[in-house]
Amino acid sequence: MNVKNILAGGSFFLVIACLVLTSQLDNLESREGLLISIILALGSAAFSWVISSHYSKKTLKAENTKLIDRIGEQSSEKILNQSKQLYSIEQYLDSKQEKSAMENSDSKGMIYLESTRNMIRLIRSSNNTYLSDWAGVVSDEVREKLTEQSNAQSQLFEDIDLISSASPAKREKIEEKIEANSQKLPSHLVPQSSLKRNNAELHDHLIETNDTDKKKGIIKVLLSEPSFKGHVVAKFDTNLSSPPTKNKSVLKKSPNGSQNVNVFAKTGTVYDFHIGLKSDEFNVPLQPGIYEIEYEFEVEK
Repeated sequence: MNVKNILAGGSFFLVIACLVLTSQLDNLESREGLLISIILALGSAAFSWVISSHYSKKTLKAENTKLIDRIGEQSSEKILNQSKQLYSIEQYLDSKQEKSAMENSDSKGMIYLESTRNMIRLIRSSNNTYLSDWAGVVSDEVREKLTEQSNAQSQLFEDIDLISSASPAKREKIEEKIEANSQKLPSHLVPQSSLKRNNAELHDHLIETNDTDKKKGIIKVLLSEPSFKGHVVAKFDTNLSSPPTKNKSVLKKSPNGSQNVNVFAKTGTVYDFHIGLKSDEFNVPLQPGIYEIEYEFEVEK
């Protein structure tokens, strides 16, 4: 029990006692009446001060909560918008990396793009920490709203990355999740996919050579629908000693023996690599089916 509560209780008791005493006396001398009036006035003033202080503090707390909630919502919206913009940069770098791989560009450039994208992704992930900071000071209602929006946007980033390489069966479920989470965010905070639809799926991976300086094998890619191009990402069984400096890819088998296929195998990392298919004939799509691509990566000593 704090001092204010004690003062309020004592003042209230004193006022009641004075009123009871006054009602039981037939007459009061002027000195007694003056003393009781002073006591009543002081008790009433103390009691009123305690009550007004309590409600003013409560009102001030409510106003501060509203102010913090408003600032928290505005700041969180800016953080979510920044995450969306950073994700757009990641997608731009992804498209540049894919284009570089198709054009057989220098592996150093691909390593640079990969490193830059990873740094931007790290910055984007740190935004969740700032959102958590705001969630610790806002009201419960606003905290629930901010948490829902943050989780929805984070899930959208993951699903948009997955849908580009998902099979048709999985793509439908991912699209449903994307639609559901998009409804939890304002339209200007919903990330959009800039990647074209991909109908390729990793069907099988046969490893032939698995050294720290050399990797060789055959990738089987299932193309589920007629497409002008497709790509998959495969992982090495063990890491290379460093990013490879030499690479080679050959088409071993295609549906109906079609040869209008340009293939590539590229990587800027030591743990995974990209396999791509592209039609060589203008306006003629690749046929659905399984494509076998032989790859070979080597680190020059």
